[in-house]
Amino acid sequence: MKKKKITLIVFIVCVFVFTSCFRVRGHSGEFPDLFTVAVSSLVTESFINDIETEFECEVFKIEEDDYGRVLFSYRDKDYNFIKNNVLISQYTESGRVYFYQNFNFICSRLSNEDYYSGNYRNNPLIGVSEEDLNNLKKWNDWNKPINNEKCVSALVRNIFDDKEYNEVPIEVENRINGIQSSYVVSRDNYDNKLIFVETNENDYVCIVSKTGRILNENFYVEYANNNTDFYLPFEANYEYQIQLKWLRDNNFWNIKSIDHILDEK
Repeated sequence: MKKKKITLIVFIVCVFVFTSCFRVRGHSGEFPDLFTVAVSSLVTESFINDIETEFECEVFKIEEDDYGRVLFSYRDKDYNFIKNNVLISQYTESGRVYFYQNFNFICSRLSNEDYYSGNYRNNPLIGVSEEDLNNLKKWNDWNKPINNEKCVSALVRNIFDDKEYNEVPIEVENRINGIQSSYVVSRDNYDNKLIFVETNENDYVCIVSKTGRILNENFYVEYANNNTDFYLPFEANYEYQIQLKWLRDNNFWNIKSIDHILDEK
């Protein structure tokens, strides 16, 4: 009996240590393909951390066009900002989801009242203007034949266990001062990584190779400034989309392995 009790205690301690060190980001709902598009397109931890409690980011299917594209919303939160992201997925086939890599989303801010009262569940487009919605549909060829040449794809997953806080790549640490932490936001089809880097004053989004190397000096964009009101997702004139496109274009995102490019030099 004593041996069983000791074994049980050890098991509980191991479970506690494991769950304290590793937080799995996932989606238990019915739209893992749409969740995959959101996690692959946005700067998101793919969960909501709300006063010591963690919640899944909710996904709501809104509309489908004549060719099977899906308009959907994805709610997440960071810096105490609650965001309603509206995205478009092109289609899902053979375990992969296809979408446009750039300008496939609109980001708007939810008020605390709309979030905590649950009002947003009755209006998945809350905070999104008609102009923004029309632009999003235009960018993503809504109600036009599917254009595979403009699509990228990602393996459909409902668990994203690679979004863990990890060591900062040395090449990034050598160029950005005061780094406190970093985590992997997403990976492309060549194992290049989009990472979020938190510093004492500014936060950044960077692209590095699988092994943590950078391609050039255009490897990052500013995401937030703790001393000003700058917060990229809420900047005007689609600056969020523009900056992410610039970063991906300059770092061969979903085009080629950065490690491979550097090794060929």
